[in-house]
Amino acid sequence: MNATHALLWSQSQCALHIEPIADMLSDNRRAYADDRRMDYVPIYLGSDDDCHQASAAVRNTMATRQARRAALDLSSDAPLACPAQRTDSEACEVCP
Repeated sequence: MNATHALLWSQSQCALHIEPIADMLSDNRRAYADDRRMDYVPIYLGSDDDCHQASAAVRNTMATRQARRAALDLSSDAPLACPAQRTDSEACEVCP
């Protein structure tokens, strides 16, 4: 498999994100240098298309979790952030 992208999962935000592996590693190195924790963890590596397929496969689980959070009133109204903190059109379609 020629993995170029990572599907990342955030438990605290109940969110998924897809980004190139090089970007993920750069963000992780920056977090290490800044001595800060990273919320997103990789759960799948593959091509961009493979990661989108994997994300579609877990979308129901994520929707169930988000509904459970809303029912428990756990800050579900707060916006969910992209792990790279992108606010422009570079944010992937998987980000909320």
